[in-house]
Amino acid sequence: FRKLGRSTATEALEILTGAATPILDRWFESDELKATIATDAVIGAFAPPSHPGTAYVLFHHVMGECNGVRGVWGSSVYKVIFFFPQVLSLVLIAVMWLSTVALQVPEHQRLSRGFDPGAHRRLVLGNWVRTVAWSARGAIVLVMLSQAT
Repeated sequence: FRKLGRSTATEALEILTGAATPILDRWFESDELKATIATDAVIGAFAPPSHPGTAYVLFHHVMGECNGVRGVWGSSVYKVIFFFPQVLSLVLIAVMWLSTVALQVPEHQRLSRGFDPGAHRRLVLGNWVRTVAWSARGAIVLVMLSQAT
């Protein structure tokens, strides 16, 4: 560290022990971009990007490579499912809307003409799709809120 000089050693120490948030704030203005890049700082760290040590995790991940491609270090499908909860949340909202339009609305129209036991049963069973999707989305939102602090 002595050979690096004071300013370079300070930067190296920040990368090795500091939080990712101040580094991202210095380099990027867009909160959306910072949030996207910050996923590389928290993967496997189980800590928010404001936590000490996440700068090293970020550095480690963006400097890595996978199959000869620099900056890529793992499966993009895994990253989308587990580290972009916003995407999964939007998919669940789409499932809820499609379920409402394709399943619930037609059954409600049948019931508006008079009670139909089959339509009632399908409506109750079909509602479980929305119940599960809303519950899963609620859990995702809680995870997102816990990571935001």
